[in-house]
Amino acid sequence: MTNSFNFYKDEENNVILTTDNTVVGQISGLCFKSSTTLNLSRPNEKDFFENLNNFLFFEFQKKINDIYLSTQENFSISDDGAILFKNESIGNICKGQDNLHPQIMIKTHNSISTLSINKISKVIDRWLEYYLNEKLFPLYNALKATKENEISAYGRGILFQLTEHFGTMPRNIVQDMIEKIKDEDRKRIAKIGIRFGYNYLFFPLLLKPSAQRICTILWKVWNEKLSSSPELKFDGKMSIDIDKKIHKQIYNVQGYILAGRKAIRVDIMERFSAKLREVTRINKNELVPLPPELLSLAGLKKDEISDILLFLGFKAIIENDQIMIRVKYKNSFKKNEHIVLNEDSPFAALANLKK
Repeated sequence: MTNSFNFYKDEENNVILTTDNTVVGQISGLCFKSSTTLNLSRPNEKDFFENLNNFLFFEFQKKINDIYLSTQENFSISDDGAILFKNESIGNICKGQDNLHPQIMIKTHNSISTLSINKISKVIDRWLEYYLNEKLFPLYNALKATKENEISAYGRGILFQLTEHFGTMPRNIVQDMIEKIKDEDRKRIAKIGIRFGYNYLFFPLLLKPSAQRICTILWKVWNEKLSSSPELKFDGKMSIDIDKKIHKQIYNVQGYILAGRKAIRVDIMERFSAKLREVTRINKNELVPLPPELLSLAGLKKDEISDILLFLGFKAIIENDQIMIRVKYKNSFKKNEHIVLNEDSPFAALANLKK
């Protein structure tokens, strides 16, 4: 559509052209990028750019009004922390007051007024608060509870530590606090959705792929590592091979525990550990068969189990082509223990375990 400024916009590609079809540049979000082929040696260069700025002002005002009147579903966040409006980047989230409260930075053309920027910033702030609370509501409920007097200082301390760790952390970090909280505290904390595992504290609801993704983005923003780490998408898998290019803390942020060469989802690790304790509880110094269901529980192959057993404090040997385990105690294996292995057996990888 033409206008008094002698420019028009190709709506499909967001390209700005003159009436003689010369490409002037492209609108991206609330910014404008001039064409590298634009001929600036025009007879009326001043008028040309004055008219262009007026046209851009008109276009940006339409978009600003669209943003201001838009509904929640038109906004989203990309994996690199960009704020998207109808899949176009209009800014970024950046480090804020804490790991769960990022700030927004809107990128705009110089023709957009401060008043307009403030107007849409309030809209985006409200959307971001709603969006993060929806995706990670257990974390924000926990953070809110740290300010409630009904929970003791020790209970609030546990909640605060969990929010700093994005919802998954080793139990030993707060074990002294756990020992001092009362039953009333434990019940209140449990209502928030925290699982007190044998080795870890975690939120089961944060182990969903959508929550894992947002936790990862917030961790990258808080640690200012948006561009320094490859993407990590587990899609809720029970276990996965560790990629050394991925920052170790990102595994933990997504609710995975590093054990040798594998990363195990924390809820699976807890169930795995509970079953091992169950089968070795009665006769701690005797070898017992590894329950076969543990392999499918953790999504592991037979030759991948050794790292997990060692990590959880269990030793294993092969006996009649079967994995036998017991709790790892000093000198618990006799020096003359010797098992003859079938080299073609899938358990052969366990042969290198220290006995």
